[in-house]
Amino acid sequence: MEKKLSIFELYRKYAARIVIAWISWSFLYALIDCVAYKKTHEITGEYFWTHFLGGHYHLWFLPAILTAYLFLPVLQKMIKYLEIEDLLYIGILILTGIICRETLQPLINSVILDTALKNFPLAEIPVGILYFILGYYLHHYIDYFSGKKCFAIYLGTCILAAVVNALYSLAYKQNMSVTSGYLSIWVVISSAAVFVALEKGLKIEKRKILNEAILRSISECTFGIYLIHTLFIEQVYRRIGLTQEKFPVIVTIILFSAMTFLISYVIIWCLKKIPFIGKWMV
Repeated sequence: MEKKLSIFELYRKYAARIVIAWISWSFLYALIDCVAYKKTHEITGEYFWTHFLGGHYHLWFLPAILTAYLFLPVLQKMIKYLEIEDLLYIGILILTGIICRETLQPLINSVILDTALKNFPLAEIPVGILYFILGYYLHHYIDYFSGKKCFAIYLGTCILAAVVNALYSLAYKQNMSVTSGYLSIWVVISSAAVFVALEKGLKIEKRKILNEAILRSISECTFGIYLIHTLFIEQVYRRIGLTQEKFPVIVTIILFSAMTFLISYVIIWCLKKIPFIGKWMV
């Protein structure tokens, strides 16, 4: 956020990478869909182009990041020249206009409320910009948090969100997801806790070199890991008969998460060794 970049550098170094990654992975996922579902769907040119131009649902964060980068020059000036009271006011607006909506809307499950909330354009502020600014301030106020506090906040938020989700599922007698919105308070707080914990982990002076190398390697691969991991969940596991129904829920979450992360990490680590792919696609 504090690094000075010209508009040309911004587009060449950052925006271009996001656009190339989106085009490449959207094309790949659209092609995979055409091959995977050719027996159950009528595969036409329109089917392919719809899936390609529409983008795979899990690529939503690429346009979000791109939006944040495009607004970076404005955000830099805003943070540099605005008083802390003004930034606090903006934070309150974001909290009430976006996070509260995204948290309460699934819980209330009201058509009337949903219709009413659409009248407030503040709730349409891009998710990328919000997390971009949040990350900047967390980075600067990281000393207020300890690793133990971050872990406690993360664990407590996840448990509370799980309890709320379970209660709603029991009440409606069906599996429901009411606490997983990208801008819900549950996701914002847990994401912030993980971010700060990782930031502190990289700043510990007396850390082991091996731990630092591992953390930095994972950090460099996270972009690609997120891009590729749904390929295994949607296509590979299903085709080899590895389905979530075969294991208890808690075992499924741990097993699938660990296995998907490790496989994705190894593949992305290898792909990053290929010049063009490593620089622009993963």
